[in-house]
Amino acid sequence: MAGAGAKRRRTENAKRLKALRVALVLSSVVYVGLRLGWFHNTAGWKHYLGYLITSAISALCYRSISSMAKPTYGPNGELLDGGADLSMGGTLEYLHDVLYITVFVHTASIVTDWFWLAYLVIPGYAGYMLWIYIIYPYVFAARPDEQQDSQMDAKKRAKMEKKATRTKYLHGKK
Repeated sequence: MAGAGAKRRRTENAKRLKALRVALVLSSVVYVGLRLGWFHNTAGWKHYLGYLITSAISALCYRSISSMAKPTYGPNGELLDGGADLSMGGTLEYLHDVLYITVFVHTASIVTDWFWLAYLVIPGYAGYMLWIYIIYPYVFAARPDEQQDSQMDAKKRAKMEKKATRTKYLHGKK
């Protein structure tokens, strides 16, 4: 038997999924109707291909989000879990961002083709995250032998500082 939190999460997830679905369908209908339908003489094969690729990507993202938000029911039909919280960060946040960028690109590219360049934000951000969390720490990390040398240097430096602060005696005088 699920508590009130699971039931609330189930309804919030259903609302969020419905809003995402409406945004995706509306932007697709507007793009296909206006850009590929009404202004079909200015739409080339690149527009069709771009629309198909971005629609496939957004469909995969939406499917991933909806599978994470799917509630779990027991054998007799009672709610066990309300699904993942769609407002939490991490992968869900990135999937939402891809969907929002797709909606923006489909809607704004009706005005000019230059808005397709906004889709480059996704691989740009992925490259940035790859650099920050994987490549940079791996390439510029100190090697174990360098760490030992730096520890020895720190010990020598501490010893020299300690020696310099000691009181010196010169032939019985202070």
